[in-house]
Amino acid sequence: MNILAAESVSSANVDMWPLFILLLSVVWVVVGITKLRLHPFLTLILAAVLVGLMSGPLPELTTENKGLFHSRVALEETPEGGTSDMIKAVKWSLLGFGNTAAGIGWVVALAAIIGTCMMGSGAADRVVRSLMAVFGEKRAGVVLLLSGFLLSIPV
Repeated sequence: MNILAAESVSSANVDMWPLFILLLSVVWVVVGITKLRLHPFLTLILAAVLVGLMSGPLPELTTENKGLFHSRVALEETPEGGTSDMIKAVKWSLLGFGNTAAGIGWVVALAAIIGTCMMGSGAADRVVRSLMAVFGEKRAGVVLLLSGFLLSIPV
């Protein structure tokens, strides 16, 4: 009995708009990269702005979203006094990108340094040549796969 009640409530109140936005943004990323030949970074940033434009207004301050709310208040102020949906979408997309880059920037930089050191010292070359000696030139694809995996572990 409860299952039937839950089904009737869920089918009546389910909003499909977020799923449509997700589907549209994924289609944009795939088409932008494959058909339009846009750079993946540019395509992803434009997809974030598209999602920001299509999404509704953000929720108001509650006890659960205090930190997010304080960040949002600073973004909502524009020099001309008004707030445009386009300006909000771009600002929120760039804020999200900046927070992500700040979180993983050191990891990427240190991985690049380790990879450069492995190339400079000859360690990467040694790993590839050792695997090539074991598997032979006929299995160069397997060597490429294994060497890529093994060299990515320290990075």
